[in-house]
Amino acid sequence: METLFGLLRTSGRNYEVEYWRTIFRSVLHPIFEDLRESDSRKYEVPSTIWIQALRLEVDLFTAFFSTLSTKELLSGLVELLLVFMGQKNENLAKAGAICLHQLVLRNMRVRAVADWVMAVRWRRGAQVIHLGRL
Repeated sequence: METLFGLLRTSGRNYEVEYWRTIFRSVLHPIFEDLRESDSRKYEVPSTIWIQALRLEVDLFTAFFSTLSTKELLSGLVELLLVFMGQKNENLAKAGAICLHQLVLRNMRVRAVADWVMAVRWRRGAQVIHLGRL
């Protein structure tokens, strides 16, 4: 995991947003596919791997925030954070909240507060995170 994200951090400054979209869609987000499923096989992957991958993804996103903060990529990351936060496993839920908090704190100056509120509102309607509670 460290090697993959290390390579992306090292070479990421050379990537355009389209290439990043492909990386997130085809390489990074499949890491979390089992977490998104609702069947009993959900926790075949140790939660520590998902937590590490989530932290590394947030770090990567922060490192290249000016490039990655498109609506599509930011929404994808926020969706992933909310999936974590909605887990019954307390460690996963807590990791999601901590990573969201870190993402906002590290990048608040880059985007307007209104943009963050819009990004954090989730499509399910009722699930809204108030940044003041983080």
